[in-house]
Amino acid sequence: MTNNERDELLLQIVKNLGNVQESINNLNAKLDNTSIELNKKIEDVRTELTQKIEDTEERLNSKIEDVRTELTQKIEDVRTELTQKIEDVRTELTQKIENTEERLNSKIEDVRTELTQKMENTEERLNNKMDENIREAAQMFRDTWRDEYLRKQEIDNKIIDINRRLKM
Repeated sequence: MTNNERDELLLQIVKNLGNVQESINNLNAKLDNTSIELNKKIEDVRTELTQKIEDTEERLNSKIEDVRTELTQKIEDVRTELTQKIEDVRTELTQKIENTEERLNSKIEDVRTELTQKMENTEERLNNKMDENIREAAQMFRDTWRDEYLRKQEIDNKIIDINRRLKM
């Protein structure tokens, strides 16, 4: 091999090394951009989930307060109605007070039992809804994390593949 051929071969090797270095720099830039994009997406999802959780909590607190207010008013209305009935019964049926008191006390207990049952049912539905919303948010977080992890794995595999090819 002549000096000229050798110089030409060395020149080609240097050009190829420059191309390889440029390819590596391009891949590093793409990897950096992808990493920045993924981090932004993760932060966006985190922010969105936080907002959804706060919104759900606010809605549930509002609903709980509405139910509490409504039930308080219903209880007050029932008390007012029963008090009036008791007074009417006393006035009109003095001789039947004992029987009437037993009947009204039974009605009061029925109403109280019914309202207690309704309150428990409402509370259970609200708790179930909160649990469902929390499960959905957690599933969304797991899905997002899994997707991001798989994307990272795919990028890592591509880098490994590129490194292997570069070593050949």
